[in-house]
Amino acid sequence: MLGDTTTLTATITASNSVGEITTATTITITGLPQLNIVKSGPTAALAGYPITYTLVVSNSGVAAATNVVITDVIPVGASYIAGGTKAGNVVSWTISTLDVGEIVTKTFRVTATDIITNSDYRLTATGGYSATDQHTVTTVIRNWRLLTSDVTVPVSTEHNNRSPPYVIPACIKRESTDHTHRFPLQTCGNDMI
Repeated sequence: MLGDTTTLTATITASNSVGEITTATTITITGLPQLNIVKSGPTAALAGYPITYTLVVSNSGVAAATNVVITDVIPVGASYIAGGTKAGNVVSWTISTLDVGEIVTKTFRVTATDIITNSDYRLTATGGYSATDQHTVTTVIRNWRLLTSDVTVPVSTEHNNRSPPYVIPACIKRESTDHTHRFPLQTCGNDMI
């Protein structure tokens, strides 16, 4: 494998009835960066809740890449929250140097109320080097139901033999003592609450 810079010299000798000609040529070959980018995100999320997208970039070449720019177009139907630098509908990050073997992770967050799909993200660097990925990230948005009345769920405790009621969804309140436990809406395994 070539290093960052390799010099090769070729000597060519040709002869005919007039005489012999010898020439030497030196060529300098510079190693190249090999850029890679992969994007991931959740397959499902609750409407209006933050969705985090993760971009992982790397250089598997034999030379560093300079002035590296990561860009990701915000999916149609998504609302930007934070992460990177937003200009119009594009989120970006700049890395001055991406060394050989280096891996960098960047994230940004959006919200949405309907399914969002994104495959428009890329990595570019000085010298015309670039990378894209063919992986499309799709997030299905699930709407959570607001309950019109409180729901009481019995839960047994080790402290006493009775089951104090818990109220869902705003907070879970243990009515038998002054202890209050608050839990946000969240996923339980693969099922959304």
